[in-house]
Amino acid sequence: MKFAIRNVGDASNGDLQATYDSLEDARAALRDVLGWPELQLGPGYTTPNSSQIWCAYRTRVEADADGDGLRTPRIVRLSS
Repeated sequence: MKFAIRNVGDASNGDLQATYDSLEDARAALRDVLGWPELQLGPGYTTPNSSQIWCAYRTRVEADADGDGLRTPRIVRLSS
């Protein structure tokens, strides 16, 4: 399985790899590029084309309060 980081905006996109081999590797890279001491992933959802997506938040409170995650950085599981 491969993972990609999306929706980061201007946060040092040049520092990100195209894909990561694990969800944890992608999570650590996203945390580092955003400069956050911690990175919480929301519960995730699946799109109609079967991609799994996890939105990223600074805190668990933010993750619990955000209903849609439309503007947050995210990690996407890529289809093989």
